[in-house]
Amino acid sequence: GGGGAGRAEVCVEGLWQELSRGVCDIFNPPQLMAGLDATGYTAVTNRFLHAATDALVEQGGTLAACDGEGVRVLFGAPLPVANHAVVACRGALAVARQVRQLNQELEAEHPGVACDLRVGVNSGEMAVGHFGSRRLGGFGVAGEEVAFARRLCAANLIYGSNVLIGARTFELAESSVEARPLELLRRRIGENWLEVYELLGEPQDMTPDTLARRDLFWTGVIFYREKRLADALEKFSEARATTGHADGPLEFYINRIKQLQHNKATTDWETTRLLNSL
Repeated sequence: GGGGAGRAEVCVEGLWQELSRGVCDIFNPPQLMAGLDATGYTAVTNRFLHAATDALVEQGGTLAACDGEGVRVLFGAPLPVANHAVVACRGALAVARQVRQLNQELEAEHPGVACDLRVGVNSGEMAVGHFGSRRLGGFGVAGEEVAFARRLCAANLIYGSNVLIGARTFELAESSVEARPLELLRRRIGENWLEVYELLGEPQDMTPDTLARRDLFWTGVIFYREKRLADALEKFSEARATTGHADGPLEFYINRIKQLQHNKATTDWETTRLLNSL
């Protein structure tokens, strides 16, 4: 795993390489701190960080950073990984499973306390090399695609999702994962639209019911983009009626449509301002 990757030969001068980057961040430290003393907070945080790191590294990722805020893992460097987007997605799904399990355990130990850890995966051209100063440095990556992975992770808070992946990640991993589209976004005004997807699972994880809900959601998104709000609301409501658990993205779209219908708005259909503020 990580030990072998650490001995890999690295191009010190730097090169451009297509990689996948996984980012796991904890978004509710104040709430955790309110329910735990410093020792308990450190122990709980580390349980989640250990689980997230193990899940990603066991898939073939290289640990780039792990601290009190979260985890950063690379897939495809310094050791090559042929299907880096696929294994990054599998690692992200494993993290989500671990988070659910650990939060069940945490609820039993500390009622009302839960860790809000979410995941973003992005793939694209990144500058790979040795970064740092004379005092501190090491192997790393840089570039807009690196930063976008972190922003995807934070965008989960907008949609109520747990794992978001970028357009290139979905393109590379589409045959090996199940996902649903969340929004067409632009990183900056005037740039190309980019699809953001919620990662749902691997094909073997999906039942006929979950696939049907996914398809209803997908159709709802298409209707929404065509500004057929009533039709979109119908599809999202059908999907909601068949799920037995909270579905953040469904609620996001249902609430947004109702707000648009109430305000009779015809503009401001994108969340660019939200993504840029992350």
